[in-house]
Amino acid sequence: MVPILLTWGTVDAFRGNTGSPTLAAYRPCPVCASVRWQTVLPFRDFQFYSDSKVAPKRHGFDVCQCSECLALFTNPAFTPFGFQILFEEAGQSYGSSPGRFDEQIRWMSERGLLEGGTTLMDVGCSDGGFVLKLPDTVRRIGVDIDQPSIDRALAARGKANAEFFTADFERFELGRDIDVITMFHVLEHLPSPRGVLDHLASVSTPETRLLVEVPILEGGSTKDINGFFSVHHLTHFSRGSLENLLDASGWHIVDAQVQPDYNGYRVIAVPGPRLGTRLEAADDRQLLYRYLSDWYRALEDIEARLVTLDAPASVVIWGGGIHLEFLYQFTSLFRGSDARRYIVIDSDSAKQGKTWRGIPIVSPDAVTELDWDSACLLVSTHGSQAAVVDAAKKRGIPETAIVTLYDEVRRY
Repeated sequence: MVPILLTWGTVDAFRGNTGSPTLAAYRPCPVCASVRWQTVLPFRDFQFYSDSKVAPKRHGFDVCQCSECLALFTNPAFTPFGFQILFEEAGQSYGSSPGRFDEQIRWMSERGLLEGGTTLMDVGCSDGGFVLKLPDTVRRIGVDIDQPSIDRALAARGKANAEFFTADFERFELGRDIDVITMFHVLEHLPSPRGVLDHLASVSTPETRLLVEVPILEGGSTKDINGFFSVHHLTHFSRGSLENLLDASGWHIVDAQVQPDYNGYRVIAVPGPRLGTRLEAADDRQLLYRYLSDWYRALEDIEARLVTLDAPASVVIWGGGIHLEFLYQFTSLFRGSDARRYIVIDSDSAKQGKTWRGIPIVSPDAVTELDWDSACLLVSTHGSQAAVVDAAKKRGIPETAIVTLYDEVRRY
């Protein structure tokens, strides 16, 4: 094998990144529409993935708590342009875990939601993976706001009896009755979840069943410093705030289950009268404070590990995703020694050949010939930490050179 000539970088060596006010816009509380909120956690000059002299890649935002209903949400919220620019390299950050579609289908079948002749619409269908897994006896419809995702769904459809179309979730028309509407981990990504639920209520019949699943604050405490307040999410639900939102939009929960092996709160709702939001101060405030306490403790634990990086002058970081930006924003990894040099490695080809804050991003195979006596490999991921360590060892990187940040990993 011909050795690959590596170019090291120093942090913040790239000066061409910019921001733009068109990336995001302020909004009222997505649950109760109040214009009063307080900042819970600020994110300043946050960079989304690789450097660019063309596209604006940096933006500041806050995690806020509504002063009226205590809902948690990101403000300003990303515009469609912001999502396109900021998350175009986030492809490997999305997607269900293996076997998830099968589990969801079993769960729905047990509750009589997939009987023959049922018309089901999946809102936020992405590339149609879930829709195409459904039984052939179900009339299947998938809708998404992203045209490339719908193009992939149409290409994968083959001769299957399934329809896919691109539309704004607040405005599309169907011209037919829908028996079941599904939204698996979609609602938290929407800038106006209430507007979407309002519209879904308007195109439903009294017999329509709505299945929603979102991550909730009650299950958000992990050691992962990415944390519950994912930058990909615009509303950060608790059980109470989700119920508030559904009630206000004309949907009422008739079945609910917390998923046992990951952070998912799955509910079935039926159409009904629109109700006002309730104030659940004690529960939601205590949940927030407990979560923040756990998150800062995770940062404290990582800081203790980063002390061991005082010696190496060369640091290879495996993982060029949002976790890396969290390390930059909230830890001392990139502070202190101006002489330290870095390389980021990532298995996503969309990131390779680019830079992050001036540091080159290369494929994992590019670093196998390094002298690990004078360098270390820092694993910058939570959920995939074990897989990265295993991949590093298979490439001949000695275990003594590998630095992990988490003793215990619980998938989000």
